[in-house]
Amino acid sequence: MDVESASSMAPMNPECDAAVAELRKQGVTVTFQSPQKNTWYISDGGLYTGYILSSGELVELRRAKKLNTLGIRELRKELICIVLMSHRIEINAHGKP
Repeated sequence: MDVESASSMAPMNPECDAAVAELRKQGVTVTFQSPQKNTWYISDGGLYTGYILSSGELVELRRAKKLNTLGIRELRKELICIVLMSHRIEINAHGKP
C-alpha cells in the first residue's frame, strides 16, 4: 500500500490533516497506521525507529507548537515515565517489590 492510499483511508479531521501536512513539510515520513485505533506511524529516520501517535496526540502537539521529531520524542518519554511510575505505584500498593 502506498503512502497516498494509506493517508486517504484516514478519518477526516482538518486539525489532524494539518498536523500531518506540517510534519511532511518538515521531511518526516508519516503514514496512517490503524483505522481502528486512529493512529499514525511517524518515522524517526532509522530502519526500525519510529513512533506511533494518535490523531489526538498529533493535534495536541501542533496546538502546543511542538510538532516536530523532538516534540514527539518528548511526548513518548513522558508517557513511558507515566507508565513506569503507575506500574511502580501498583507494585507498592500490593506490597511487592
